[in-house]
Amino acid sequence: MYKLSHTNKNVQYYYVNEQMLHYSDHLYYNFKKISGENIIGGSLLDHNHIIVNKEERQLIIDTNLITIQEFSNDIILFDTFIKTPTNRIASVNTIFNDDGSIVCNWVLFNYTTNKVIQDFRIKTSYCVPVYINENIIVFQDMNKLTSYNIQNGTVLWEFSDESLASHILGTFNNEIILPTTANSILTLNAHTGVKEKEWKEIPKINIGSQIEGVIPEPSSFVLDIENKKLIGAIGTNYIEIELDTNKIKHIDLIEELQKSNIFFIKQITDNPFTETHLFLTAMMEQNKNDEKWSYDCLFALNRKTFKIDWKYNFETQNLGTHTPKASKNHLYQLDNDGTLFVFEKQLENTSV
Repeated sequence: MYKLSHTNKNVQYYYVNEQMLHYSDHLYYNFKKISGENIIGGSLLDHNHIIVNKEERQLIIDTNLITIQEFSNDIILFDTFIKTPTNRIASVNTIFNDDGSIVCNWVLFNYTTNKVIQDFRIKTSYCVPVYINENIIVFQDMNKLTSYNIQNGTVLWEFSDESLASHILGTFNNEIILPTTANSILTLNAHTGVKEKEWKEIPKINIGSQIEGVIPEPSSFVLDIENKKLIGAIGTNYIEIELDTNKIKHIDLIEELQKSNIFFIKQITDNPFTETHLFLTAMMEQNKNDEKWSYDCLFALNRKTFKIDWKYNFETQNLGTHTPKASKNHLYQLDNDGTLFVFEKQLENTSV
C-alpha cells in the first residue's frame, strides 16, 4: 500500500496538497529550496502558489519559484476563497490591543492583480472566517458566531452558546457543523443562524464508563463531504454520523486493534481519508522489559471492513499530537523529533 520513501530532518512545520511545503533549516517548496535572505516561513495558498513570509514583506510565488506579487506585512493573507482560486481574503490595518485582542478591517481582493473586489470594513476580534459566499461572511469568536453582509458590513445574525468549541468541523449544504464541549455536535444554517440539527447520544458506546452513551471527543471528527458523513475514530471506537439521515453507526474496534498490539487511537484532528480508508495514529502496547513506555504507529483503517490494512511502527520517537497528512500519491507523518516521514503509494495497490 505505502512504502517509506525518505525522511527529512529538522522539519518545524509543513503543509501538503499535490505540491508540498516544509520548513527546516531552510524553506522548501516541492522539495526545492527557496533562496533568499530573511525568509521566516511560508504556507500554501493553493495548488499553484505559496505565500513566503520575509521580515518586511510577503511574497506570492508560483510553482517555478517566481514571485508574482508582493505585499507589506500589515496585510495578513488567508487562503479562503470564493468560487475562483484568484479571489482571496486579506485582513488590513490589524490592531493588536494591550489586552491581547485583535481588530481587523476585512477586504476581499484578487491576489494576482492586487485589485480590491470588496471592502466591507467590519471589525472583529477573530481573524479567520468559518463560512463565506458571495454575499455573507461568518466569523467565530470563541463561543460566538456572527454573520456579516459583505457589501455593507452590517450584522445579519448572531449565535452564542457557552458550550461551543473553538473551531468548526466544516460546512455541508450551507450548514456550519460545530462541536461542543457538552459531548454533542450541532449544525447552524449559515444564512439564518438557526440551529438545524444536534447529535447527542450513541447507543451502546463505552458501556459502564462515565461517558456511556455520549459522543466522545466531538471536536475530533472529520467531514467526508462526498459521502455526507462525519467520521471519527476515538479510543477504540469508529463512528459515522450521516448528515442527511441523522443515523449514527458505531463499531467497537478493540479486537482488531489488539491484533496489531494497539491499545489506544490518538485523538484525531483533520486526519486524511479516502473512500475506503481513514489514516490514524495510535499508541502501541509496551514490549516486555522495554524501557520505552510505548511506541506509536501510523495505520490505515478500512472504512468498509474495519480492518487494519497497513501499519508502520515508529520505534525511535513518539508522534505526539502530530496528525498525518496526505496528497494523491503520498502520506506524511511528523514525529516529535522533527523528522518528517514521507511514504509513497505503491502501484500494485491503488485502493488506499
